[in-house]
Amino acid sequence: MEYRREEEAVELHRGTGCRRCLADCYSVWRRGNGVFAARGSQHHHHRARPGLHVQRSREPGKGCHVRSGRSGHHERARRRPTGVPEASYPEALKKFSETKYTKVGSLKEPDFEAVSSAAPDLIIVSGRTAGAYEELSKIAPTIDLSVDAAKPMESFKAQTEKLGKIFKKEDEVASKLAEVDKTVADTKAKAATAGKGLIVLTSGGEVTAYGAGSRFGIIHDVLGVPTAADVKSEGSHGEAVSFEYIKETNPDILYVINRDTAIGTAGSTANPILDNELVKSTNAAKNSKIVNLDPAGWYIVGYGLNNVQAMVTAVADSVA
Repeated sequence: MEYRREEEAVELHRGTGCRRCLADCYSVWRRGNGVFAARGSQHHHHRARPGLHVQRSREPGKGCHVRSGRSGHHERARRRPTGVPEASYPEALKKFSETKYTKVGSLKEPDFEAVSSAAPDLIIVSGRTAGAYEELSKIAPTIDLSVDAAKPMESFKAQTEKLGKIFKKEDEVASKLAEVDKTVADTKAKAATAGKGLIVLTSGGEVTAYGAGSRFGIIHDVLGVPTAADVKSEGSHGEAVSFEYIKETNPDILYVINRDTAIGTAGSTANPILDNELVKSTNAAKNSKIVNLDPAGWYIVGYGLNNVQAMVTAVADSVA
């Protein structure tokens, strides 16, 4: 049995009796490029190894309550994700690195055998693992929560509302989205006159710039920070730039994301490679407007319901 339509997956999984703290679970399930296998209770489990027929079991499974906080709610529900990716988790999600959570592949490549063995009732993919949607759909109902960088907020809201429908948390979703909308509006009103911004990602001693329409384009496209340069990028990759480029661009605000810290190969958010005379000559440096964005939040978690609020707030602080 293969689930090729997300609408079918949503309709099948909703109404299973599962109760979630959606704001938290969305931040977990939407992190970067993960695959999460969720397992409900007291309803059929659809499972099959790719290429084999579907087996059904009436055995009640563990719940799919995935969240990063409110342990009291979690204990009452007595549910946890059946499977999570093997990854360097940010502090807020550190618990999911524990051995009690079955690992079902990496952030880039799902382990189909492990996913099948987990007997999930719902599989959630996004980002790089979206390419595995067809194969995973043969195992259990699967939904893709990838966000379209060309229309990030519209896409983010649609995906969030989809989860709200699944977990019967529509009202909570609507309330939190309204909070995000208000913060966005307040930030946009200030950003127009705050100066031009440039977004850079540092990794292994190299610098890559991102502009409007990119994976970090929410800063320009949604929050209205004017661009300091017409950055060329392809897909999720930005444009490799030099320190001279940053000097010539001369941004009023320099947004920095340290990938090394995000993936656990560096110990701090600070970017020593930007500590040079070329960068120090920019308006951003002179006016203390080099903004070190939370690496995990921007590079790993991305468009989670709680995380978007944090992302927008960080930009709001930079233009205040």
